[in-house]
This record gives sequence, C-alpha cells and structure tokens, in this order.
Amino acid sequence: PVAARARARRRAVVGRSGWALAASILLAILATLAVWTLRPSNSLAREVVAHVIAEPQSWASKDAVSPRALEEILRKSGVILGATPYSVVYASSCWFRGHYVPHLVVRTSHSLVTVLILRNEKVDARQTFHEDGLAGAIVPAAQGSIAVLGEGSAQLDDVAEEMRVAVRGAAESP
Repeated sequence: PVAARARARRRAVVGRSGWALAASILLAILATLAVWTLRPSNSLAREVVAHVIAEPQSWASKDAVSPRALEEILRKSGVILGATPYSVVYASSCWFRGHYVPHLVVRTSHSLVTVLILRNEKVDARQTFHEDGLAGAIVPAAQGSIAVLGEGSAQLDDVAEEMRVAVRGAAESP
C-alpha cells in the first residue's frame, strides 16, 4: 500500500509537470504569434522604400516612356492608367510582395516622384513616412493602395490624389 501510494504521487507529479510543460510551450507559441502579427504596420512603407532604393536607375530617366511601353507594363499588373498631368519617365513591372506591381517615376512641375501601384496591399487610411532621405505616403485606392515617394513631401499629396483617381483595374475599364 505504501509503495502504491508513492507511485500514484509520482504519476500525479509527472502528469502535472507534463501539463505545465505543454502550457509553457503553448504560451511561448502564442507570444511569438502575437509579436509577429502585431509587428509595426509601417513595414509596408519600409519595403516600399527598400524597393525604390534598390532601383536607383529609376531616378536617372529623363525622357518620357512611350505610351505603348507604359501600357504593356501596366497590363502585366492588370492596371489601366487614365489621364494624369504628369509625364511618366520610368516604368517597370516589379515583383513586390508576391505580385507584379507597376513602378513608375513621374515628372511633376518641381521634381521626380516615384509611384508604386499596390493593388494587393490594402491600407485603411493614409500613411506618411520619412526614411532614408525619402518622404512618402501610402494612400487607399479603389483596389489596394498607391505609394508615392520623393525627396521632398511638397507635392506628394497632389500626386497621390491624381494617381488614385487615374488608376483603374482592367475589369473597371470603360
């Protein structure tokens, strides 16, 4: 009887410590998931800036992109661009977060501004950022969002609004 009680106590202790270990592992997993899902929302902005910096040749273009070349690049991403007051001096279809996105550089009256049309990146509200010498904004659009970046923030809101109005998905075309 004494030996049986000792074995029963050991099993109870082992059983409790097994549950404690399982609970600790579960808590660690939940903490990791919480940190991962609650990471800063400006990671999109950081990735946009990193993408633009990785393509320095985009800022060197001077001549307007031909309408045919621009249409081909936009078509690859399922985008149609209506009239804008800007001349597109650089256009590329870039792989960004698992999708091809149009990467444009437009000439405004004061400077060059980069525009990324992010149809697969939803944002709830306008986000602004300053990183690595670039000012930027990411604005909600009918489908996804639009990121605009420049060396100064003077015309970014105007460019963002003009592009937001001009960009349509291929399914929305008239």
